[in-house]
Amino acid sequence: MCWSWGVGLVAVTLVGADLALDEYIYSAWPLDGVRFYWRFVEDDVVIASDAEPSDNARFEFAITAPGDVWIGFGVGEPTSGSMPGADIMLARVDSGTLIVGDYFSTDFARPEEDCFQPSDWVGQGYEQNTSHTTVAVSRRVGATDTNNDRDLYTSGNDAKLIFAYGTFSTDVMYHQSNRATLTIGLHGLATTLETSDVFTVDLVQDYYAVPAVRTTYANTECVLPPGVDGSGRNPYIIGFETIVSSETMKPRLHHLVVQSYSGTTCSGIPVTIAASASLYDLTKFPDDSGMLFTHGSYNVAIHYDNPDLTSDLVDSSGTRLFYTYEQPINELGILVLGDPFVQDSSDIPAGLSSWRFHCPASCTDGWSEEITIVSHFPHMHAVGSSMHTEFYGPDDTLLGSRGVEYFSFANQQHENLYVPLTLPPGSRTVTQCTYDSPTIENFGLGSDEEMCMHFILYYPAQSVFTGKYCGSAVCGSAEENFVPESVERTFGTCEDTTSTLVSTSSETSGTEPFIAKAGVDNSVCGLFCVALFLHLSMMP
Repeated sequence: MCWSWGVGLVAVTLVGADLALDEYIYSAWPLDGVRFYWRFVEDDVVIASDAEPSDNARFEFAITAPGDVWIGFGVGEPTSGSMPGADIMLARVDSGTLIVGDYFSTDFARPEEDCFQPSDWVGQGYEQNTSHTTVAVSRRVGATDTNNDRDLYTSGNDAKLIFAYGTFSTDVMYHQSNRATLTIGLHGLATTLETSDVFTVDLVQDYYAVPAVRTTYANTECVLPPGVDGSGRNPYIIGFETIVSSETMKPRLHHLVVQSYSGTTCSGIPVTIAASASLYDLTKFPDDSGMLFTHGSYNVAIHYDNPDLTSDLVDSSGTRLFYTYEQPINELGILVLGDPFVQDSSDIPAGLSSWRFHCPASCTDGWSEEITIVSHFPHMHAVGSSMHTEFYGPDDTLLGSRGVEYFSFANQQHENLYVPLTLPPGSRTVTQCTYDSPTIENFGLGSDEEMCMHFILYYPAQSVFTGKYCGSAVCGSAEENFVPESVERTFGTCEDTTSTLVSTSSETSGTEPFIAKAGVDNSVCGLFCVALFLHLSMMP
């Protein structure tokens, strides 16, 4: 398989600068042998870590990869970090010239050339020797054309990036396994919660023998909360991370849900407070925000997926909660829209189909005050294609819409709202899920069934039930499905096939190769792993 590099493109010769990799502020290893360097510059000044880059700032970066290769880099779809819906740069060195192409992708296929001019990506230089190729490129932080470009999130653990490299003959050859996704804080992010005033509680399995069946649900042992401190202050959860007991168990952990109970024995109906799925790294709540750690008891419900029916699996995985006694300004809550308890029993027809779920104004009248949405997480399963929720005020004015245009079951992540959305009591919502299935499917709790849940992280937490769940069979209602003409999307609507090539002949040759370091596909479930897979909270 190969990708054509593109023909009929505009080439611009620039005077590039020699690479000085030690002048970049940050670096990471997205996969074996590939190193990623970056910094932010505005008005020719490197931006300090405690200052926020503006949309006009430049994101300057360099990527080194093994061999004489093309190098790909992209800003992924905001809720998945995946290739479909990504803004992509492809670069290669050809006869002493760095060529940079502007692309976007709507599928796991050859990227399409961006028709918008001028290109966001600007080549700055390269180095190449017998073992490695390094390219240096920059782009504007803010997207120039939202139909084919993505904003680059610079604060929080929110930048969802993709990397790839491969050989080049007459075309850009398929990258095979030389690709990775990386969810990372690009600027000014604290990477640890382990400080003197932060404490931890581990909720893990006690050498649990995983059955040799496809699906198993099992709870960890029951744990009591830490209680108040010496000054009578309550503890607040400010983050969490998944503890994976072994590499053998990692692909078999479908998802983990932290549950709380009113009593001290982990019995009765639990409340979901945090969860993770597929992507296991530290999740830090927003600054000045936290969840009360004062329920009666806690455990973790783990969904094991053992498709090859492997026997003799023993697991000690679970979740580590980070908490503090410093009272946050904002107490977080979670509202699940759509079909919160998977009550829709209708069949999903083959082909395209859409479903709408309503949370009417009468359901939110009981809120004590307006809420501020800070993050969201759309959740469907394998045939899910897109989802969006429209938020209407009490006067039926559309306040905003949030969702995912290119849903990925394998890469489910949150998206923070850098312009928070405020909903007063009496607001209503409409959640629409679109599916694209080759066969008839049905809604249900299984991995091979479908769901439509939109998790909303907000403050201040509301005590009423409709501050936690609203939609089908929970105060709200569902509409019968309808067949859309196409999936509703704005990204990836480029009609032309032209792009910009930017070239520079500046080179620093003969340098020593970079030392390869063991890398990792460092995707992170992120902030809105909170309350993922709510249905598990109803499992015994």
